[in-house]
Amino acid sequence: MGEFSSKIKNHMIVVFGATGSLMKNKLLRSFYSLYEKGLITQTTPIVCVGRKKLTKNSFIDLIEPEKNIPGVNNMILSGFLQLINYVKADFDTGEVGSLASTIEKLDKKNRCMGNRIFYLATPPYLFQTVSEKIDNIGLTKGKGWKRIIYEKPLGADFKTSNEINKSISRIFDENQIYRVDQFIGMENLQNVLSLRFANTIFRDVWQGKNIDNIQITFSKKEGPGHWPEFYDNYGEIRDGFYNRALQLLSLLAISEPSSANAFDISKEREKILKSIQIPQPKNIVTGQYGSGKVDGKSVKAYRQETGIDNKSATETFVAVKLGLNKGILKDVPIYIRCGKRLGKSEERVDVVFKSSGSSFVDLKSNNLNFLSILLNPKKGISLTINKDSHDDTFKTVPLSLENYYDKESEFSSMHEEVLYEVMRGEQGAFSTSNEILASWKVIDAILEKAKRKKTKFPNYSAGNDGPKDASLLLKNDKRNWVV
Repeated sequence: MGEFSSKIKNHMIVVFGATGSLMKNKLLRSFYSLYEKGLITQTTPIVCVGRKKLTKNSFIDLIEPEKNIPGVNNMILSGFLQLINYVKADFDTGEVGSLASTIEKLDKKNRCMGNRIFYLATPPYLFQTVSEKIDNIGLTKGKGWKRIIYEKPLGADFKTSNEINKSISRIFDENQIYRVDQFIGMENLQNVLSLRFANTIFRDVWQGKNIDNIQITFSKKEGPGHWPEFYDNYGEIRDGFYNRALQLLSLLAISEPSSANAFDISKEREKILKSIQIPQPKNIVTGQYGSGKVDGKSVKAYRQETGIDNKSATETFVAVKLGLNKGILKDVPIYIRCGKRLGKSEERVDVVFKSSGSSFVDLKSNNLNFLSILLNPKKGISLTINKDSHDDTFKTVPLSLENYYDKESEFSSMHEEVLYEVMRGEQGAFSTSNEILASWKVIDAILEKAKRKKTKFPNYSAGNDGPKDASLLLKNDKRNWVV
């Protein structure tokens, strides 16, 4: 990481909505971790903005750093807390007090040269209001770069997302905007694209004529998390499927971009998202977990979780069969499943290649070649090929050639990685507004078609692989999930 630190220039970070749960549960430890690594320094003021009337010390008491930063070092914490500043501002009333003057003073004192990151950890209804206000009081003007991070969600459908994106684009250019709800991670982006385009063995065979199907899995043992009310209003289609799966799909299906520039990659991703064929209801499976056991421990049904409506019809699982109407993977079946309270937490892609049809392959055993791209918690690749069974026949058995990346992630959380990429000015792992709107058109259609099935919940027990119909989605096509 040190090789990139020279790209990070003096700047300040301004967090709006700093008295909310996101600061305590996510951002605080991310800022601390970046400070511990030397990527946030004593000349990086962190201005925390909230509507409560607090002093700096009472704000620090509120966010409870000793409690909310795992493995905190008190000596490092003492230096870190010197960076914290607190300013009262109420954007509902428009009273922002000393916000502008405080920022200007800190900018001058720390030689930030006008470089600013604005982090909107506010409710979405305030995105437009806060953006307009910081522009009106001059914080977006003058020398230096300005970058803004919008915490999810940026809308609940195409219409609301379009309204938000239009309003913020009147103030900020696309190259200044970073959306947390469409961040796949730079490491995942680079791993997938490098694997595909930097290796002749995969670059040449990555075509519809060679690939039988692609499977994308995002499974979690966890339940609805820190924000159960948010999740219950959104569900898995709008959360895991929209946030991660479609973005990963676009990377798997794009043609080689003209360059590694973020916006050249984005143009290709947008083409793929616009080419997705909307699935029929029969190719959409939704589920909601009942009680069960995860890692041997009993867990409640979704409807009994704290903060969840006891009659909730929100899906906690979705599996979909998709296809593309153009591009190198045109008409290749793509199966995606995302869910919570499953038997394991895993993020992976399995690219299943077509059978060679050779007489040397035992067709009854259906020994297919497939490439597995492992994203989390293991990171690496596995290529399954056919080898001789060492008996008197020409039967074959599978052999896996595996390579795992042995280093741990350099980041303690997704939010830390988001902050790091924004500090560097790197946008490749974030989606543009055009990509986001193309994704929402797909999501809206899937939500509408899923409603027609009127599935009775709960329909899978916590701790297993999801509803049985998710397996039938492939078995009806004479296929199976790789894992």
